[in-house]
Amino acid sequence: MATLDRLYDIAAKLDSQNLKSSGINAEYGTINIQNHTISLLESTNKSLDQLNNQRGNKTTQYYTTQSYTIEKMATLDRLYDIAAKLDSQNLTAQTATPESRELYKEIISSVHSTQPGSKQLGAQFISKYFGIFPELSTTAIDGLIDLCEEDDSATRIQAIRAIPQICKESREHTPRLADILVQLLQTDRPVELDNIKNALVSLLRVDSKGTLEAIFSQIQSDQTAEDGTPDDSLKIKAVSFLREKIVPLKDLLVDNQENQRFLGEKFKTMITDCSSQVQTSLLDLLKFFPLYRGQVQVISIPSGSSSTPTTLPIIPSDSEPFDFDAPFEPKPDYAQKLISKLVFKRNSIQQSASSSPPPNASKEITYLGTKVLPTLTPIINPKRLADEFHVPLLQILADLSPYATPADARTALHELYNLFILYCPSLKIDKGVKINFSVLEALLLAFHHLGSKVPSFLRGLCGFPFPLSGQPSDTLTLPPGRKEDTYARLGYITAEITPVYLRKLNEALAHKKREAQAKTGEEKEKALNQVTELEVAIKSINNVNTLAQGLKKVPLPQFFKIPGSWRQETLGSGSSAKSTLGSKRPWSASTTPTTTTTTTTTATTSTASSSKGKEREGNGQRKKALRRGKYN
Repeated sequence: MATLDRLYDIAAKLDSQNLKSSGINAEYGTINIQNHTISLLESTNKSLDQLNNQRGNKTTQYYTTQSYTIEKMATLDRLYDIAAKLDSQNLTAQTATPESRELYKEIISSVHSTQPGSKQLGAQFISKYFGIFPELSTTAIDGLIDLCEEDDSATRIQAIRAIPQICKESREHTPRLADILVQLLQTDRPVELDNIKNALVSLLRVDSKGTLEAIFSQIQSDQTAEDGTPDDSLKIKAVSFLREKIVPLKDLLVDNQENQRFLGEKFKTMITDCSSQVQTSLLDLLKFFPLYRGQVQVISIPSGSSSTPTTLPIIPSDSEPFDFDAPFEPKPDYAQKLISKLVFKRNSIQQSASSSPPPNASKEITYLGTKVLPTLTPIINPKRLADEFHVPLLQILADLSPYATPADARTALHELYNLFILYCPSLKIDKGVKINFSVLEALLLAFHHLGSKVPSFLRGLCGFPFPLSGQPSDTLTLPPGRKEDTYARLGYITAEITPVYLRKLNEALAHKKREAQAKTGEEKEKALNQVTELEVAIKSINNVNTLAQGLKKVPLPQFFKIPGSWRQETLGSGSSAKSTLGSKRPWSASTTPTTTTTTTTTATTSTASSSKGKEREGNGQRKKALRRGKYN
């Protein structure tokens, strides 16, 4: 009992003193406390060892906790003491002394403390004084990354919050730290995830390009699950982060053309080499950028001798040079490159349509008119371009036509009219011939835009009775019967073809809408997609009818400037990416309608990091070790 009374007496004395540490010996890592207190603790511990079997572990736990508190207080006091010394010196990177560097090293070493509170305070001070000691930046960042891998969530959060301050001090470290933050998106803790996202947003505002580089580095990385199968979880989370922040960061990502181009090029390099889920997410994200919105072309073409088509997503780009003076090669890869270039040009022009001087597409229209259109003829032609590319090229021509000069218009109208005759049926044609309304709509719309610039030229081209302009190029001799043939084809389209198909399609649309209302889940989504396809087809045929009616007006044709059906676009966070240039297209039908057919091209649309080679479990949450190598 005397021993127990002595122990309780010691405890009361220790508690009454509210002990604080007087400092840490940096060399030996020991805590300097008054000698009598140390003696008390040593005596207590010896007595506790003797009493373990008599009183259990309750008393031992109590004094172990007291010892822990003393060590913790000593470490925290030492960190505050270092901070006070550094603050008092008003240091800069130029005035830092060897002694102050040793103090900062001591702060960095706190990341290896056994106490979470010291680690959290160390994270704050690492970022606070980071800019003063650039020669220790690598060591400091390594220490901060160590804290991001701690088991304690509060410590990880404090380290995450310190990252933006470091990047503000030194932008060159942004890619490396952004790369770490992206990997941390895998957490399942909401509070921690919010801090990670906020830190990434801060880094985007500090160095948008460097942060985007890091994000796409993770999207492009190959990751595997424990069973060895591909793991796209981090890729999806990274794309989802961009999707979530696209509106709040509109000034950085949407309104900044340099970042738009950067993102487009990144998408272009990775979109054909990822899983369908990642590709869907990327295409959905791309629709938010004005330079690309609704203009991603996804085409399925035969791949060699295989019957399985190859998907070719065409993303607008102006980075690759294209020789508009060279002959056009009717090959898929060449056509893909041209479409990418033309779509970027078209989107750039439309964004600056009200600028002065007005935008010009002379080079592109001349190239299309003289070198590309001759390869689109639907007759046997050894130099004929594959059908899959006809619709997007003609749609781009229609969109660029308002920005043509009169000379460009005269050049392109010859081949445009020849294609119109080949694609537009007359009363004499076989009733089984199919009409490609997508091609016909684009041809007629381009014809309206170009013809409105040189109406007199159309007098000798197809017999429209516009007055002569006096230009030598407008005095062409009209071939016999061409005027009658032109009006016959326009009349047949408006009187016999479009009314029948519009009636059939509207009936089908009403049926599909009723069907969609009655379904749920995936079946409902499928029915709604079919409703969208029918609406686009109806819009296309309505446009064909309107444009044809305008050209056959008496006494003079009337030119219309209406948006093409392909310009419709659906923005939002839908589960699937729909390409509005070429997707759900082309729409074609037989001249004897029994069923309506839409040909749909589907965007087959596929992260995370780890290289430390170990798995870490903490707080009920499985985590992968952070990959650090790329930005070291």
